[in-house]
Amino acid sequence: WLGLPRSLSSIAFYGNTTMLRLPLKSLEEEFKVTRAREVLMYRDSNDPKVAQAGVLVRTGRKWNAQAAVLDAQARLRHKELVGVVARGRAGLGTQCKGKEKRSRIYEEVRAAVEEKRMSRAAGMGQQGAWTRWEQAMDRK
Repeated sequence: WLGLPRSLSSIAFYGNTTMLRLPLKSLEEEFKVTRAREVLMYRDSNDPKVAQAGVLVRTGRKWNAQAAVLDAQARLRHKELVGVVARGRAGLGTQCKGKEKRSRIYEEVRAAVEEKRMSRAAGMGQQGAWTRWEQAMDRK
């Protein structure tokens, strides 16, 4: 149907940095971002009772939403220390707050999912061959 080899893994379809970029989002990625959003909603709530309740978001045994949010925050903190280019109208010393901070955390969760997807694809011998394609045209 698409003219692709049978050994091609479905990882190739959902990546943002792959050659075969399809306009689809991985269900795994959306699940993780939604759970991260839920963690931030409970933790950073304006209601002190909700914020101090210590609500744990259940995600299963293979992935932990609280750990993913902490990891995303650590990655953002590292980017601040290393020196990432300011976005928008932000000047020197400007720190994002509220909605922008949450959206950056969501982006970092998505980036972590994409990194994991690419590392898993590169580790596959036959199925990950598309990661080394050089003549393929990028879809943007």
